[in-house]
This record gives sequence, structure tokens and C-alpha cells, in this order.
Amino acid sequence: MEMQLETEWGFLRFHLDGERVKIGHTLVPELIMADLPGGESEPSFKMKIKVIDGSPQCTKLTIKTKEGGRGIQNKDLKISLDQLVKKFAAMTATQITHTSSKGSQASVFSLNPADISAKAADIGASRVGSRRKLTRNDLERVAAIYKSSEFGPVKAVADAFGKNRRTAARYIAAARDAGLLGESSTSAIEKDKFNDGWVPTESFDTPAEYEAWRAEQYAKDGYSDTPESPTS
Repeated sequence: MEMQLETEWGFLRFHLDGERVKIGHTLVPELIMADLPGGESEPSFKMKIKVIDGSPQCTKLTIKTKEGGRGIQNKDLKISLDQLVKKFAAMTATQITHTSSKGSQASVFSLNPADISAKAADIGASRVGSRRKLTRNDLERVAAIYKSSEFGPVKAVADAFGKNRRTAARYIAAARDAGLLGESSTSAIEKDKFNDGWVPTESFDTPAEYEAWRAEQYAKDGYSDTPESPTS
């Protein structure tokens, strides 16, 4: 369900029930579109925010003058982009209230200022360490999570590390390269086929190719690369 949230700056559009990335105790929409109209004669801004490597980031920014309005000036460019991204991600995120023994999570959506601040703190912490290098312990944890997940191991790794599924797929490929996952690409496909539908095993020559394919499918889950709409 697409939701449009009105803020003091403009409108935020996102999917309340769409793909979300776990960051701390917060679930952030993988894609957020911001439409900031500005004042009567001021330029308007459009932002595209995506969660990349477990951290919300602005991937597209469009500035446009209004008909009859003034041109774009230096003062229009003096915006705190990182702060806006963190604020918008926090406003559209949900907070995890319960995690079951099977790993499923219940969360609530709230615009209470205290809740937004708590979500922003989680998101801010993610931006500090989002590029850290995987250690041997990390890879062993990835392998353990993958092996213990009966279905959907990519999602299980993504949830455990607070990353998106494309990043989780890379983590799994790294664990394979480290010799921690002995499964062939065929057995990995068999393991996940009830989630993703049957994929011919002959389509993939290596486990890395399979993981890359899975990541690409997840990237296509209801989202568009155009700034006009989060959905195709």
C-alpha cells in the first residue's frame, strides 16, 4: 500500500507494507520519494532515498525553478542533505515491538516526536559503520544463519545484519568464497525455490551467479528507478 505523508517541507511517498531494511530496532522503507515544493517563488526539490549497505542515502536530487519564479541561487544549495535523509527515513520507518522465536517481527508506525528521535538515532548510527569490512567472525555468522534458515536465507542474513537483500547476497557470496558454505548453486536453489518459484538450475554456473540473480529479483520487487513514482 503506497502512503503519502505530509510534512512541513512537503510530501513523502513510500510503501508502508513494502520491502523494509532492519536498522537497529527500526524498519526503514527501502525506497522513499520526497517532493519538496518550496515557497511560492522558490525552486522545488525532488529526492530519491534508497537504503544502500544498511544506510539510507540520497541517490537522486532534482532542483527545478517554478514558472515565473526566481532562478536557483547559492542559498538553495546550502541544505543539510544528510540530516534531511535521516529525518525522512525516521518519519517513514516503523519501530520493532516484538521478534518471535522464528524471527518474524511486529512493528508499529508512529509520528510521535520521541519515536521519530529514537528511529533517527538508530539510522544515524548505521551511517557511521555502514561500510565496515566483513571479519572472519562476520562470515562465520553469515554461514551459520544461512545454514539454519529453512527458507529464505538471503532475507534471514539481511535481517540479522540490518542490510538490504542485495548486500546480504554479497555477504553470502563472500562466505562461500571463504569456504564456509559448501552448498552448490543447485542445492541453494532447491533450498529457496518455495519462496522464489522454481528456477532451472542450469541457468547458473556458479553460486555467485545465483546469489546475484536473487539480489536482482529482490531489487525489482515493486520499485521503479523513475523519480515520479515508487512503483512501476
